[in-house]
Amino acid sequence: MALMKQLFSLCLLLLLVGGNADYSDTEYEDRGDIVDIEYEVIDDAEDLCASDTCPSDSTCQELVSDYTCVCRPGLFYDRAKNSCNLAKTFPTDITLNMKYEQDMSDKNSALFKETANKILTALKTVFTDPHYLGSTVLRLRSGSVIADVENFFSPSSVVNEDIVKKELNTAIKDSKDNDLLFGAEVTYNSVCSTGFCDDKSTSCEPTNGLATCTCRKGYIKIIATQQACVSCPSGEKEVNSEKCTACSFGYSGFNCEESYLLILVVVACVLGILLLGTLTGAIVLYTRSKKTTKSSEKPLTNGNLEFTKPAGIPRIPRVNPNSGWQPNNLEMTNSGSRSALVIKDRSENTAMWSYDYPEDTRSQTPSRTGYGPSVSNNVPRATRNPYYDAYDDNVRRY
Repeated sequence: MALMKQLFSLCLLLLLVGGNADYSDTEYEDRGDIVDIEYEVIDDAEDLCASDTCPSDSTCQELVSDYTCVCRPGLFYDRAKNSCNLAKTFPTDITLNMKYEQDMSDKNSALFKETANKILTALKTVFTDPHYLGSTVLRLRSGSVIADVENFFSPSSVVNEDIVKKELNTAIKDSKDNDLLFGAEVTYNSVCSTGFCDDKSTSCEPTNGLATCTCRKGYIKIIATQQACVSCPSGEKEVNSEKCTACSFGYSGFNCEESYLLILVVVACVLGILLLGTLTGAIVLYTRSKKTTKSSEKPLTNGNLEFTKPAGIPRIPRVNPNSGWQPNNLEMTNSGSRSALVIKDRSENTAMWSYDYPEDTRSQTPSRTGYGPSVSNNVPRATRNPYYDAYDDNVRRY
C-alpha cells in the first residue's frame, strides 16, 4: 500500500514538472522579441546613481554624462577616496541672464543636469587656484535663473571670501555676450547659512570659509562630529560642554531647568508649619477655656458675689439685720488668731460684708440710745449691739 502511494506521488510530480517546462518554452518563444527590446533599453540607460557609489553621509546627484556626491554642508566629496572631507566652503547665489523653465526645479530632469553642468564648467575657468577642489549646484530657482552654488577649497589654502569675490567679479566683467556668466549677479553668503553647524545644539562662528561650532547650554560635545552636540538626559546638566552631572535636589528636566519639585517641597513645608501652629493654638485655647469653665462653676458661700476674706487680716464684728428684735449672738471664739473676731455659729470662711438681705439698700444705722421712735413694721430696723454700754462710753469720753 505504501509503495503504491509513493508511485502515485511520483507520477503527479512528473506531470507537474513536464507541464511547467512546456509552458515556459512556449512563453519564451512567443515573447522573444520583447525580451530583446527590454535588454536593449537597459543597456542604453545610464543610471549612474543606481548603485551605492556615494558615502553613507552623502547623496548622489546625476549630471549629463557623469555624477557627483553631495556631502553634508562644509564637506566636499573626494572621488579618489570616495569620502566626504572638510573643506573651505564659500556659498554663492549666482543669478544668470537666461530664461527659467519649470523642469529646472527637478534635480532628476535632463534640463537641470544640463544647466548645472554648464555652471560647473564655467566655474572651473574662473577659479585657477591649485587648491580649488570644485563646486556643487544645489538647486535652480526662478527669477531669471538663480543657482545656489557651493565652491570648495582645500582647508590648508589661504583663500578667503575676498579672493573668491574678486575672482568671480573679474570673470563676470570680462565675460562676452555668449558666455554663461555674462551679465550675471552674485550674492555671497556665509558658511553658517548652509547649515554647517546644527542650529539647535550649536552656535556657528564663520572664519574664512570654515566655521567653529560651539555647543549651546545643555549640550555636550561628541566624538562622531564637531558640527553637532548632544543634549544631556533629563535630570542632568552639562558642565563646560564636556560631561553631564546629576541635578541638585528639587530640580529636573532638560539642563535642570524645571524646579517643580523644589516648589512642591517648599509649599509642603510652609503648609505643614501652618497646620502645626494651628493645631497648637487650638489645643492651648481649648485648655484655657476648660480651666475658665471650671473656675466659673465653683459655688459661692451665700449664693451671691462677695469679697472673700484676705489672708492674715482679723475679722471685725459687724451688725447684721434680722427680722425680729432678738440680738445677734456675738461672742469671742477661738479662730486661731489673737485678734480675729467671728460670730458664733457662723463659719470663719463667711465672707466679709456679707448681708442676710443684700437686696435691702436702705440705711441700717442703729440708734445711739437704743430708744428710737417707733417705726412701721415694714421698715427694717437696726439690731442693737448687746456689747454696747453707754455708761462706759461716757466714762471713756471724759
